[in-house]
Amino acid sequence: MTILSSRPSDGINAGQPFLPGTGGSENFRIPCLVTLDDGTLVAAADVRWDTEMDGGGMDLIVSRSEDDGATWHYTFPAYLGDNGNVCSPDSTTIMDPVLITDGKRLWLLGDLFPAGYSLTTVCTTHAFSDPRTGFDEKGRLLLSRDGRHFDHVLEDGSILAPDGSAIPGVTVDGSFDIFENGGYAGNLFFADAPFKVMPVSFIAMQTSDDGGKSWSGFHLLNLKDEGRSFLILGPGRGLTASDGTIMFSAYDGESVYLVYSKDGGKTWQKSSSPEAGGENQLVELPGGNIRMFVRTPGINRICYLDFAKTADGYLPGKIVNTGVPNFSQCMISAIRLRRTRQETILVCCPSDSEGGMWAGRFNGKIHVFSLDEQNNMTLESAYQLNEGFFAYSNMSERADGSIDILYEDDCISYRAGNHFGKRSQIVYRHLEK
Repeated sequence: MTILSSRPSDGINAGQPFLPGTGGSENFRIPCLVTLDDGTLVAAADVRWDTEMDGGGMDLIVSRSEDDGATWHYTFPAYLGDNGNVCSPDSTTIMDPVLITDGKRLWLLGDLFPAGYSLTTVCTTHAFSDPRTGFDEKGRLLLSRDGRHFDHVLEDGSILAPDGSAIPGVTVDGSFDIFENGGYAGNLFFADAPFKVMPVSFIAMQTSDDGGKSWSGFHLLNLKDEGRSFLILGPGRGLTASDGTIMFSAYDGESVYLVYSKDGGKTWQKSSSPEAGGENQLVELPGGNIRMFVRTPGINRICYLDFAKTADGYLPGKIVNTGVPNFSQCMISAIRLRRTRQETILVCCPSDSEGGMWAGRFNGKIHVFSLDEQNNMTLESAYQLNEGFFAYSNMSERADGSIDILYEDDCISYRAGNHFGKRSQIVYRHLEK
């Protein structure tokens, strides 16, 4: 039987958005960061409780600062709370946050996994293998009552039987909690729920119109292609293009995806490329094309591919190797600066190109690239952030041109060098121009 935990209370941190112990968690990973028009900093991360592994009971935290990073107010908008806020191979997971903003509204996305499922069985009971999408031809969430036949659907908070009639007395709220005759009966994503979703990966979206103080319920995006085992977010910051299109990136191990919406997130389209298959981050180039910086295991150079803006969407090009060393078995982050005379892109990543999985996640650097009129990149300089463990990061630009950054500088699985840390940690810093 599922053991439920209460949602952690909102709170305040001084100086850092995700201090160890925040909400009862010692471990935070996968940072993302955006800046609103009024200067508010909004950050999000995985809450990994007592582990750092990729699955088995994770939730999302959002922390916002209205005083330039001095004070952070945190909340837990994406929280399911099964099995006691500890790593459990049979728990649900929501992870890999993406934040998008148009300067006022916020969109928060996360990978939502049913109980016991993840990409591998390292931390969960099952790995994704189901080729179905999880939705019917009308885009309704498919549900099973017996664990085998997915012949029920979720529609407007009601569960419909195969004959189209609503199950009497049963409703589902915006967090997928099930109520029977007004009493709580489980969650569609829990292992012992009376109605269950398909065992596939989902992408969940929430919105906020008050700077991240409060959030909507979940909305699931029907984006996974039939025949693919999963579709996972490229975590970090999404993008609002100059024409108002909002977008984020995703991958499925075989291809990368540019996912975009021209109606504020009501409907979504995607363009894919088989040039890469892992995590990626987006910047808009002058003229409206989108540059995707991609994780390229084994190449150990900063690489990207462009999506050319067309009348019908975005057309992917070929991968480009910049020749600049990095450790490419890790997510990299990038932003295009808007307040410089020369067109400039910052790329942040671990820089040890000779190390293995953990030894390479070391020595974080921000690489400063200039763009010419054809959007070719030239490395102008590099700024070293640290000399220790360094993994995922995210940057955002202030109105004065200075940079805020979040990055992982500790991890409990790290095995290289003299490292004695006992937690996975995200650090916030402000970098002057």
